[in-house]
Amino acid sequence: LGLGLGLGLGLGLGLGLGLGLGRMHNAMRVVAALLLLAPATGSKWPIDSETVRGNDLFMHTEYFMYGTDNGPWPVDKGKAFVSTHFKVSVPESNVNQTWAFKVAYVQTELETLLGVYDEETLQGLPTSFCCGTEGALRAALEGADASGDVTVLQVGSFETAWDAGRGEQAGRFDGWQDVAEDSLQGVVLCSCYPGALRRALGAPGAGAEPGAEHCAHPSRGLQDDGAAPRYVLDGHITYHNPYGYYRAMYFGEIPFEFVRFLFLVVFVGLFGAFMRRQQAHLLGLHWAVLAVLVIEAIEAMFWFATYAGMNTSGDPECCPFPPAYGAAVTFEVLRQAASRTVLVLLSLGLWVVRDRIEGQELWSVVGISLSFLIVGIGYHATEMEMAKTKSLQELTEAEQNDSNLWELPWSFLNVLFVGWIFHELTGMMNELKSRGQTYKLSMYINLGRAFVGILVLWTVVFLVSFFVWTGAFSLPWTLLWWSRVEMRLVSSLTIIAVAWIWRPNERTFLLSLTQQLPTEEDDEAFSAYVGEGEVEMAGTPSFSILPDTAVDDDDDDIEGGAPAGYLGANGSSPKSRNGHSPANGNGNGN
Repeated sequence: LGLGLGLGLGLGLGLGLGLGLGRMHNAMRVVAALLLLAPATGSKWPIDSETVRGNDLFMHTEYFMYGTDNGPWPVDKGKAFVSTHFKVSVPESNVNQTWAFKVAYVQTELETLLGVYDEETLQGLPTSFCCGTEGALRAALEGADASGDVTVLQVGSFETAWDAGRGEQAGRFDGWQDVAEDSLQGVVLCSCYPGALRRALGAPGAGAEPGAEHCAHPSRGLQDDGAAPRYVLDGHITYHNPYGYYRAMYFGEIPFEFVRFLFLVVFVGLFGAFMRRQQAHLLGLHWAVLAVLVIEAIEAMFWFATYAGMNTSGDPECCPFPPAYGAAVTFEVLRQAASRTVLVLLSLGLWVVRDRIEGQELWSVVGISLSFLIVGIGYHATEMEMAKTKSLQELTEAEQNDSNLWELPWSFLNVLFVGWIFHELTGMMNELKSRGQTYKLSMYINLGRAFVGILVLWTVVFLVSFFVWTGAFSLPWTLLWWSRVEMRLVSSLTIIAVAWIWRPNERTFLLSLTQQLPTEEDDEAFSAYVGEGEVEMAGTPSFSILPDTAVDDDDDDIEGGAPAGYLGANGSSPKSRNGHSPANGNGNGN
């Protein structure tokens, strides 16, 4: 993957420089095509032996698609189409019971087809509406929507024939429809089975039966009223966007994860270079942050591989899941647990204010972190298992209880971690302020501000998503992918903020071994933050550090000196033999 990305970027840059700025647009398309591995075939939603009642509409929708040569830049050129490949068989049929089917390709500007062909609407259609002409079916489907925003682009038809080898009626249909403009696309299949027209004209058992809608994953477990025979449907429906397979409404995930992965790789490299230059001044915090950054980069790589692979193969997100999907979810949970644990330990003052935690605090961190990891794996594993079902009604009562069993503790632990971090961070800031540790306090203040800014960003995104979900307002469908990646962005920003605030330098390691004595100088900028009457210090302190080894416990001798305003590791002021605090290394106190 890394070699492929490197070759793609190198080729793209070479083309851009060689062709000049005037042709950079085409060069970017070449790079994007290399990154996305745009395929010649589209997505294939499989239909495996789906049993459908003869009086039902079978409907499948990809939701929104980009039109031909109108994809997102820089992969805007390409063919967009919908194709269908159906095979039907009719069990318990005989040689004279021929079935007729019609396939309609539907386009709408609405946000969903769910409200167009619902059960109430279908009850208003005659039972035999599929037994008429193609024009009659077109008029029935378009007339079901009062707004007139539904267009039937094409209607195809086919009939079954007797299959002597299998002893049943069977038929197949292969169709194709170009997508000319950005719109929601769907496919509707209906049948005219033997006896349907007769019952509609008033024969015994006549009457309109409720329809059932099929969307994305066709539903099984339909209510059996005994009024209509069944047929079995196999095949697949293909949706192809200009750039390839991946669903148009979630296309933004591909460039997002690629950019996130690339940025994290560069950031990890820079952070590692800082650590290498400051090997003698590293804290445990730096290694912990580096580990989280590496985990997050690997996670982003697997997400990008998942989406790019789906765009190449045409396989849906489920089911089975793409090979890289399970790895991406695993590293996501691992990243969540690791980043939250590091933030809690940092808020408790580990690495910066104290060199270890123990007792109840230690066991609390270990217990809650392990619980978060176990519950997170269980939650996502359950979600993946539920995604394999065609409908929520198919879940057994025990399976529904299992989903609730994982979801509640997962939500609780997420809230617990956030509250715990902010509580400990506030307590640590108050402690440092009361002790006059303004330099360390300034770093925690910056961390707190970063947390607040990220929390505000997340709150805004959450509220927008909530109001879109409730229908208060709508977003362009091209932005719907954002709700699936917002928390990954928040996580990346958080750990990057920690890495930047505590980036390795000459002071970081010695900072953990010293305490700052309060000074009498006033810093207006700092005073405005901590409030009047608190211990303050002007500017960023310039200091030299008295290491632990410089203190002779037997005779309080000092090798070298420490500037006024700083304590030794044990919090006591270093003194010379005569009992005075030295101002320099000659032992003469001022």
